[in-house]
Amino acid sequence: MAENTPALTHELDLLVTNVRTPAGVTATIGVKDGVFALPAPNAHARSTIDAQGHLALPGFIDCHTHAVYAGSRLDEHLMKRRGASYTEIAAAGGGIRASVRAVQAASEDDLVAQSLPRLLSLARSGVTTAEVKSGYGLDLATELKMLRAIHRLQSLVPMTLVPTFLGAHTVPDGMTADTYIHTLCTEMIPAVAKEKLAKFCDIYVEKGAFSLHHLDEVANASHRHGLELRVHAEQ
Repeated sequence: MAENTPALTHELDLLVTNVRTPAGVTATIGVKDGVFALPAPNAHARSTIDAQGHLALPGFIDCHTHAVYAGSRLDEHLMKRRGASYTEIAAAGGGIRASVRAVQAASEDDLVAQSLPRLLSLARSGVTTAEVKSGYGLDLATELKMLRAIHRLQSLVPMTLVPTFLGAHTVPDGMTADTYIHTLCTEMIPAVAKEKLAKFCDIYVEKGAFSLHHLDEVANASHRHGLELRVHAEQ
């Protein structure tokens, strides 16, 4: 805390005592209306926490997670260690499509149950905000199932979840990229926006996935329906 930080003299929302700073000094921190400051000696608070000498750090923000999924792809880590590229793993039936098969077979309850421990682990590591993407559905019903699971998880974890609709994660089997992007823009994005299930819309722009032309279409559709844009690119 800077030496010229103003002292809070009025009633505080929170008082954190016995905090260890990065400099190794024990201090007390006050919080009022989301503002941190050194409290005055006579300050009092509606709530007090004894940090018991633990280090106080700002909460971490994880801005890109796929925390909601089903199944396991640990075998792919072995393939990577042996030198396989992401494209080679995908061509062998792994990658995104492996998770798609598992998520399509899972119920919404399954997704919540399997994903909750991952998010709680992030919280224990100091993450206070995490973006969570869908993208393992590749059809409207499954993408909505994933996004609904993310909203249910919000009430179960001590952190803020930011849901992102990653419908354009890869091209589904049996469809062309052009056909799928048309479906995504005319049916999937409107449905996600109508239920208010996501803040962002994401698209994977890469060889074997989607092009800059597809990005333009998704960007325009997202804007029309009030979703902000994110892009996976150049993996």
